[in-house]
Amino acid sequence: MTKKYSAVIFIFAASLVVPLGAFASGRKDVVPENNTLQEIPENRHGPGMMHEPGQKKTAVLSGELTVDGKSVIVKDKDLDSVKQGQNVVLVLNGGKLTLSGVILSKKGDSPDADQSNFTGMNAAALASSGGQIKMENVQISSEADGANAVFASGADSLITVTGLKVYTNGNSSRGLDATYGGTINAEDVDIASLLFCRYILQTEQ
Repeated sequence: MTKKYSAVIFIFAASLVVPLGAFASGRKDVVPENNTLQEIPENRHGPGMMHEPGQKKTAVLSGELTVDGKSVIVKDKDLDSVKQGQNVVLVLNGGKLTLSGVILSKKGDSPDADQSNFTGMNAAALASSGGQIKMENVQISSEADGANAVFASGADSLITVTGLKVYTNGNSSRGLDATYGGTINAEDVDIASLLFCRYILQTEQ
């Protein structure tokens, strides 16, 4: 029986490019007919990929652009971050960010694999603690280890994307990732992942 986790990614249309290494042993992700990403747990080992049930990871987060409890609209701009552990855009505490025609670029490896995998540290776009991000015709380039492209973490954290193009080139750098009750709604998504990350869509806890 497939176990469905509270963190959910809804995929309505996607083009996914995955290296052969993505089919190595580990958890397998599937997108069933109802467009809800589910997971089939298997035995997983390795740094940054496993922790004890009920132990929620915490992190000190920072963003090149941080939206904390307010509403911001950004159109037709290039935003980037090269600092280790920093998000390009970070939205938290009920903040709302709308990105239209924006290009996000992330370089700089994560200093902590667990934080990248579970809290979204070092991701290009992170919605945390009830933050919300809306993306329209956005391009994301991630060239670093532990640099996920789009990440939603925490209850009521929501990311909605339409017309998204993602390129990732780094270990543990997924296209879409949701943890701890976060939700991602995605339509018309094109994801290319060049290096080993096991899966380009992921939910946790």
